[in-house]
Amino acid sequence: MKKFTRKQQIRFSIFGGIVVLLILVFVALFGGQKSKEESTITKYQVITLQKPDPLIFKGAVQPQIIENFYFDQSLGKINQLLVVDGQRIKARDIIAIYQDSKAQDQLQEQMQSLDKYNTAISNANENFNVAQQKQQDLQNKLNQAKNDLKNVNMESVDTAVQRQELTAKIDQFEQAIDAQETAVNQAKQALEASRAELSGANKAIKQAEEKVSATVSANFDGTIYINEKGKTDPSLPYATVVSPMSVIKGVVTEYDYKKLSLEKKVTIKANSERKQIDGTVTAINQLPDVATTTAGEASTNANANTNSIANYSFTVIPTEKLQYGYNVQIFLPQDQLQLPRSAVIKEKRTTYVFLYKNGKARKQKVVLKESNGTYLVESGVKFKDHIISNPDKELKDGQEVVVEE
Repeated sequence: MKKFTRKQQIRFSIFGGIVVLLILVFVALFGGQKSKEESTITKYQVITLQKPDPLIFKGAVQPQIIENFYFDQSLGKINQLLVVDGQRIKARDIIAIYQDSKAQDQLQEQMQSLDKYNTAISNANENFNVAQQKQQDLQNKLNQAKNDLKNVNMESVDTAVQRQELTAKIDQFEQAIDAQETAVNQAKQALEASRAELSGANKAIKQAEEKVSATVSANFDGTIYINEKGKTDPSLPYATVVSPMSVIKGVVTEYDYKKLSLEKKVTIKANSERKQIDGTVTAINQLPDVATTTAGEASTNANANTNSIANYSFTVIPTEKLQYGYNVQIFLPQDQLQLPRSAVIKEKRTTYVFLYKNGKARKQKVVLKESNGTYLVESGVKFKDHIISNPDKELKDGQEVVVEE
C-alpha cells in the first residue's frame, strides 16, 4: 500500500475538518429552526370530569331518645326503686316511689278535722229540717184558718166577731210564715257552707294523699340505668332511660349546611371498626349550636382578629345498630358535577367549555351555577367527559390540539 506523504496527510486533515464543520453548521441552522417551530406549538391540558370526593363529617352514636330522672325534693324522699340497673322496661312502668313525711303529718291533721266538719253538717242539716217543719206547720194552720173563714156565714151579724178573729189569725200566720221562710233560707245556707267546707277538706286530703306517696313512671320503652348517688343528690340523675334504637349525631359547618337534605343517603364508618354501613339523614337543626371561635394565630392581644363559624347538628339513622358512644365518620356523596374556573369561557351572557374528542377541541355550551368559588354544572357536560382545562383565546371550535403528556 502506497503511503501518503506528510504534505498529503495535512491536506486530507484540513479537508475533513472543513466537512465536519459544514455538517455542524447545517445541523445548528435547520435543527434549531425545527425546535423553534415546535416550541411555538401550544399544548393544552385535558382533564376527565369525575364525581367529587364525598364530604366527611364527624359524628357520635347515641340513643335516639334519652330521659334522665332527677331527685325531686318537692315530692319528699325516694322510698323505693322498682327497677334494677340494665333492666328493660315498658312505657308507664313505675320507676320510683316517693314518700313525704311532712305530707303524712298534714294528712293526719286533715283527717282529724273531718269529724268537726261532719258534726257541723249534721247540726246544720237538723236545723234546716226543724225550720222546714216549723214552716210547714204554720202553713197548715194558715190553710185551716182560711178554710174556717170560708165556712162562716158572711151575712150573719152573730158571726162578725168570729170572722174578725179568723182574719186576724190569717194575718198572724202569714207574717209568721214570712219570718220562718227567712229562717229556712239561713238554715239552708249554713248547711251548704258546711258541705262546702267538708268538700274542701276532702280535696285537701286527696291532695295530701297524693303527696304522701308519689310515683314516677317511664314515658317510653327502653333500658334503664341506675345511679344510687342520684337518690340523694339532685344534680345527678338517679335513673336514665335510653331507647333501643341508636342514632348518630353529626355536625356540619355553615359552609356545607345547604349540601345536606332530609332523606339523603350517607355512608357511616366507625373509627374503631373497618366495616361501613348505610344511613339516612332524618333531621337537620335549623338553629346553630354554640359558635366555635377560631383565630389565625394565637395572640394575647385583645384586638386579635377572630372568626366565628356556625355549626349545625343533624341526625342520621343507621341501617344497623352501633355501640353507644362510638365516634364515626359520615360520608356524604356529592353528585353535583363541578368545573374548574380555568376551563370556563364566558362570551357575553353565555358560558362554554372545550370538549376534547378525537384529537380536536369541540366548543360546548354549558349552564353553570356558582357556589363558594366553584362552578356547579346544571347542563351541558356529564361525568367522564374530557375537557380542556386551560383554553386560551386562540383556541377554536374543531381545531386539532396537542395535549400535554
